[in-house]
Amino acid sequence: MAQKRMLDKSFLSQKQFLTLPPSAKILYIYGNSFADNDGFVEIFPLVSMVNASEDDVKILEAKGFIAILNEDWVCFLPHWWDNQAGSFNRYNPSIYRNLLWNIRPDLGLKLKQVPESKLTSVQQTVQLSYSGERSDTVPTLSVPIESNRNEKNQNEINDSLIQEENVDNLFRDYEIKFGELTAWNKTQIRQWCDKYSVKWIKQILERTIDYAPQNPIAYMQKIISGGGLL
Repeated sequence: MAQKRMLDKSFLSQKQFLTLPPSAKILYIYGNSFADNDGFVEIFPLVSMVNASEDDVKILEAKGFIAILNEDWVCFLPHWWDNQAGSFNRYNPSIYRNLLWNIRPDLGLKLKQVPESKLTSVQQTVQLSYSGERSDTVPTLSVPIESNRNEKNQNEINDSLIQEENVDNLFRDYEIKFGELTAWNKTQIRQWCDKYSVKWIKQILERTIDYAPQNPIAYMQKIISGGGLL
């Protein structure tokens, strides 16, 4: 497990976090520090370590800061990747990924995508009982022959640069209309662009300018969850 963890300043300064009891804040910060590479943490021993209480755990769960997965208080941190830099030098999938899909499949989208071969190499704590489609795995592709590899890699680099430029343009369009984006909201928009087309997200943003100037991210999420423009 990595020794360095991050907490975004914009996350810590949000009203929902600031209004937590001090003991619940400390418990969450320790949970973030002791979590594995996917944001899973055994929070029970941390409660006594920071002199917190069961009420603090319940508050964190009620506010959506943690998701308790079993009676041993194995928890998932839904905002994990919002706070982290996006990658680790030595990333290893968590042993609790199957547990999350069995208990809270709605949070599966919060997991980092990994190749199937890498995931199957990690011994999970429980067998997978969830039968739906998983979004956290990608097929392991066969290695292309050498003559095609360089061209394929260059095309991937070009596509990645174009995607990044389009997302940056989307950020600028948003900030022109609504003001500076927080790191949390940037992460949310980038995740939408990774999952859907940037062009569609831009159409949603243009509609949001007319209909929801006060709470644009929430309005965009409503449209995306509904699958189309309102």
